Amino acid sequence: MLSQIRLLVIVFFSLILLSGAFGQFNSWQSEKNMLASKATFTSLVEEKPGVYSSYKVDVPPRILNYDEVRNFMGYPEIAKNAGIQGRVVLKVLVNKNGQYVKHEVEEDFHPLLRIAAESFAPYLKFEPANHDQKNVACWMSIPFDFKLPAYGK
Repeated sequence: MLSQIRLLVIVFFSLILLSGAFGQFNSWQSEKNMLASKATFTSLVEEKPGVYSSYKVDVPPRILNYDEVRNFMGYPEIAKNAGIQGRVVLKVLVNKNGQYVKHEVEEDFHPLLRIAAESFAPYLKFEPANHDQKNVACWMSIPFDFKLPAYGK
């Protein structure tokens, strides 16, 4: 299943490249911003009763398999060949059982990077958030950093 999705992502990247959907892109602005931080939490408005933002819970959700999913995702080959690097931040809704429900894009540097992050987000597993000693649904922000190695170092 993951290999089929990976193939679809590569095909989609190829179509974007062939259609000329992107032009010249600058390198990411700051080395500091490129460091992966596993997960950051933002102050989000409560969407509906029972769904919290991370600042309203006692214990925020925790990603259990970030490194595994990130390693499997890799770096989009077309983006790598084009020298595209940057950060994609997804706001993910985690249910009270610690399962991915849906996501929204908070920060999007480039469509090739966004598509890769969005394609693999559903495979993330979580320890659920806790509020008043109960598991609760909660939004959290997750960065996916794409950085090319520096040449000549």
